[in-house]
Amino acid sequence: MPFAPRESPWHADATRDGLYDLLTTEEFGGTDNFSCLPWLSLRPRFRPGWSPSWLGTNKDPMFCEDSILLFNITCHIIDAIKQDGTAVSIKAVERDGEEVRIARYLSSPDILPHPMNHCVPIVDVLDDPFDGKTSLLVMPYLRPWNDPEFSAFGEVVDFVSQTLEGLCFLHSQGVAHRDCASANIMMDVRRWTSKDGVHDLSPLSRIDHPVRYHFIDFGISSQFRRGRDKEVPELSSEVDIFILGNLFKKELIQFLEPLRPTAEGAFSIFEGIRLQLNTLFLRWRLRPRGETAPERVVYDTLATAREGIHHLKRLIG
Repeated sequence: MPFAPRESPWHADATRDGLYDLLTTEEFGGTDNFSCLPWLSLRPRFRPGWSPSWLGTNKDPMFCEDSILLFNITCHIIDAIKQDGTAVSIKAVERDGEEVRIARYLSSPDILPHPMNHCVPIVDVLDDPFDGKTSLLVMPYLRPWNDPEFSAFGEVVDFVSQTLEGLCFLHSQGVAHRDCASANIMMDVRRWTSKDGVHDLSPLSRIDHPVRYHFIDFGISSQFRRGRDKEVPELSSEVDIFILGNLFKKELIQFLEPLRPTAEGAFSIFEGIRLQLNTLFLRWRLRPRGETAPERVVYDTLATAREGIHHLKRLIG
């Protein structure tokens, strides 16, 4: 997006003064660190010899992808594009650490295809060519589970079902995530996101275009071998149940009975409830807490019309 002519000198001066220079935290992806991996293409900002794309133009840097800075909170993660155009995320982790071992195990040929496996698949594990203590996990480019927000009851039901199913599978493999909070649950909606990092595509309805949810970040996870002493694994599993249940309580519902079943038990209880739900109910829209009566009439009318069109298409299609 262009800016007013009077703003042009300010942006040019700010750029020359270093406002948009590479940060120290961005050296993970900058310089030549990935020159030995020609099948991965980083954003222009992190390529050797980068020059701001807005210089000499009337473009506002805010609307230029290469003005986006990589701050401390994400300095160990960067995105890239494979040769086939697939977007991926690259995470720097401790070489031969527990995170690499568990991630590799959950993405092994025997484990990855399991329908209950909701762990982020590992595309590749690379050795950092410039840091002998670091490995690079290459994973699909995912999006936070709650962005955009849910729009129908069925979408919430599917989220709860998939996350409980995934946690149940983790525990069946002797793995305790230990940090399965909101920030570590993502969804695969790569078709919703533009590759320039600036413009969002209009999201599709999850009720009509289901997504798959994944657990990420096994940095503090543990894997236990089954044996006589089950006290530690059970304790870690209970932590997972508490964390995920707390997410449901804070994000999805107001009240929960003080029950703490196992992941398998919680999944079984939930599946029993889900199978009794009516399809029409699952497709009905979610109502914001602050919605007024006039708004409810309007939005319910629109939702009814939308469902009528949906069923008409199914009849004639």
